[in-house]
Amino acid sequence: MKKLQVQLAGFIALGMLASVGAQAADESAFNVSGFIDAQYQFSKTSNVDATHNIQLNDAALYFNHNTANSKILIDLPFAPDTATDQWSLGMNKAQAYFEYKYDFGMRWRLGQFDAPFGFEATDSHGILFSRAANMGTNVGLPGHFTGLMAGYDLGTEMAINVMVSNSPNKLSMTNEKKPTLGLQYTFNSQMLRLALGTAMYRTTGNNYLFDVVVGTTLGDLALDLQWDYVKQALVSDAAMGFLLNGGYTITDMISAGLRGEYSMKGVVYSQFGVTAGPQFKMNKNVTVKVDYSMYSTKAFDGADSVTSHAATLAGVYKI
Repeated sequence: MKKLQVQLAGFIALGMLASVGAQAADESAFNVSGFIDAQYQFSKTSNVDATHNIQLNDAALYFNHNTANSKILIDLPFAPDTATDQWSLGMNKAQAYFEYKYDFGMRWRLGQFDAPFGFEATDSHGILFSRAANMGTNVGLPGHFTGLMAGYDLGTEMAINVMVSNSPNKLSMTNEKKPTLGLQYTFNSQMLRLALGTAMYRTTGNNYLFDVVVGTTLGDLALDLQWDYVKQALVSDAAMGFLLNGGYTITDMISAGLRGEYSMKGVVYSQFGVTAGPQFKMNKNVTVKVDYSMYSTKAFDGADSVTSHAATLAGVYKI
């Protein structure tokens, strides 16, 4: 914890120094925002008694300072600690970085930041449903990186990002002391969203990650498809997953969504899941989500399949 505090302090200090020169010529702004996601959930798993829970699913405080061409962000998330059944700082989701943009299209970001892979947001307020899909966790997609990500905007629609960082989800270069290398191409237009990403990192050998996201918006209907492939050096078989997400805007206040996902982890297990439900925008700050999810998990060792069901009512307040 002390090491993390020192690193956070270092990132904050560096970000403040980087913005000093810009403040003299540009207007700057400091903002504090955040969100709280409270839920009631009923769940039932095969051969296990049903459970009822009122829970704080997710929350965070955001501190950011912006100038015309620079930014510093500190994202302090809160998360339940299953070991103590209490809430604590969710450092596995924390962000602390500063970035700078040049007029000719180049930009860079330094610090700890969310992984650029996948299309679902890290924080629950940015997800259509009450919970994120299981697929990313099942295949082993990283949650965050600590390092440098540089990019170049090729016009208004295309961009290339290059990343050099510590080991995924780590504050240091563990295992062989070699950095993680990542590359991503993005394209965004009114008709098409596309992201092609890859990363390589070391354990006792090379680990590879490939991420593809394709999406489009047709009137009130938004569709996104995600495919991921992760090959780890110490695992003989790779993990792979698909995710299809559809959202439809019914009125300014009401929308609905349907999500299907499938993941397979080598010769260990496979999982299929479906989530569906409406969302209600009560005002600019408050959103109510009601959804049902079903997951079926099949072990490849011959064990019986396990099916789980959950119905969730979530209230999200974001400022």
